[in-house]
Amino acid sequence: MAVATNATSEQAAYADAYSGEGFQSLIDSLDEKESHLQGISMPEDAYNAIHEPVSKLKDNIREFAEQENIYGPEPETWEHYASRQSSIESSMDGVYKAYHDDAPDGIKMSYLDDAVHNAREANDFWRREFAKLLEKDQRMEQEMNSMRSQMAELQRTAKQQGFTEEQLAQSMVLAMTFLENSKAAREAAHKEKHPATARFFQDARKAVHECYQDIVGIPRKAKTAILNKAFRLADHTIQRITGVFDKGISFLAKRRFAIAQMSPLYEQKMEAVPQQEPPKREEVAQEAETKKEQRSEPEKQPQEAAKAAAGQKEEKAGPSPEVQKILREADEAMKELDYDKFYNNHRKFQSFAHNFKENTNGMRDKIPMNEREFLSHLVNWEGKIFHLTAPDGPNYSKYEVLQKAELELKHVAKECLMNNMLQADVVDYINKYAPSAGIAKAESLRSKVNLGEKIVQEAMKDPQVQRATQQSNEAERQR
Repeated sequence: MAVATNATSEQAAYADAYSGEGFQSLIDSLDEKESHLQGISMPEDAYNAIHEPVSKLKDNIREFAEQENIYGPEPETWEHYASRQSSIESSMDGVYKAYHDDAPDGIKMSYLDDAVHNAREANDFWRREFAKLLEKDQRMEQEMNSMRSQMAELQRTAKQQGFTEEQLAQSMVLAMTFLENSKAAREAAHKEKHPATARFFQDARKAVHECYQDIVGIPRKAKTAILNKAFRLADHTIQRITGVFDKGISFLAKRRFAIAQMSPLYEQKMEAVPQQEPPKREEVAQEAETKKEQRSEPEKQPQEAAKAAAGQKEEKAGPSPEVQKILREADEAMKELDYDKFYNNHRKFQSFAHNFKENTNGMRDKIPMNEREFLSHLVNWEGKIFHLTAPDGPNYSKYEVLQKAELELKHVAKECLMNNMLQADVVDYINKYAPSAGIAKAESLRSKVNLGEKIVQEAMKDPQVQRATQQSNEAERQR
């Protein structure tokens, strides 16, 4: 996660403070167009046909501007809406001219239908944008719950296996501090409905999503390592988790300070967002050690007596049935896959992605538009995916990397499908560009569905993709 180095650079990100003036000018312009129509000889039913969707449109514009005081500014949404507003105004001018000049009824009806269609299409646009705001809120909550449950599961496993708790305790404290601060940002934004708390909520969503992307699957990897008695790997993995949450807390603290410095009113509103500071590392270590001693002392003598009475020597337990199952699954999967090829493909793709981003030798301009759109999504996700395992790593580590690669490809496919890209094209592009494509060994190729088909089939099960596809089909039928 990128964290700014000072408050000045943080403040620069908020120089475009949302003023609320832009949306009112849109409403005023629509009011003016309607007043022009009221001033000419126009049948009441014809006027009402355009007035109803335009009136709803003005309500939607006001409501979205109000929602920005909860969820934060969405400048791209207003940019995408601008062309729709222009089309509506132009078609309303056409209605005015047709009725003012008493054009033939067919021409009047044509301009009126065009204006009504444009206004309704704009209302559909705002409906989709409202849904996106709610989706961002829901995704944040889901990702927070997922991180919380993953950390709790890791903690339970560590206690059951007698894993040293100092490093894990620090990680748990930072995780809970980060999640509580993010939760407070969300609650304050919904309560205060002010640009200051809205901007902080927007930053908290970003921080939660980036932390989630950085640690997804890692607590499970640490749990597997603990169960498999690979304690050095577990320590290394938990250190990564600790670093992720530490950066997340620092990111939120810097954003909070930057927003508060914008104005006295912003500073006052930011005081309404409670913030937890994580305890010092030494305090966490001491608390973990104390708990460990308290738990082990009462059990120590009975355990030793039981062992002495039985004449048994202490032995290290082998992997649990759960771990054995995970390892078997990984071994079976890796028999059919060429991980070395994936590793090499990924290294090559990193070089390709760099050239694509930098548009080296104008390479983007040489790629067809649809393919370019797919690659933009893939490159964006690819940068977040991998903490690659070396080719000689254990099979279960390789297996986890490949599972994560498929999960991220599903996100790429989902974005492309929701942008009305053809399923067949998405399948072809995944098979052409994804590093994990084409790594099935020769003997298993005939019996396997190719990667692109598998990913697209999974993405099509997503309710959002199904809704977008249905809306696209309905729009196509109407046309």
